[in-house]
Amino acid sequence: MQNTVPRVELHEDALRELDDAVAFINADWDGRGNLFLDAFTVVMERLLVHPRAGRAIGRRARKWVMLHWRYTIYYTIEEYGIFVHAVAHHARRPNYWRNRLR
Repeated sequence: MQNTVPRVELHEDALRELDDAVAFINADWDGRGNLFLDAFTVVMERLLVHPRAGRAIGRRARKWVMLHWRYTIYYTIEEYGIFVHAVAHHARRPNYWRNRLR
């Protein structure tokens, strides 16, 4: 039996949102976008170990609120690990990401 290491995958739009968030935060607070990226990485590491730590928001989807950053990560638990559907700012377009659920 082969042991696989859990991994994180991002929807292509979620990856763009993550990049945009880092750029947006860096534009306002030089260098803090990198701190946001570090915080995102820590959350992903935590969710790989404890995937049900985020709040359930439906049959499959879950969310992790990054309060200090005003972003929420929407994800599902998959056989291989975590799939991130969106990295959404708290004040922008609520629920726009729902059509990304597989």
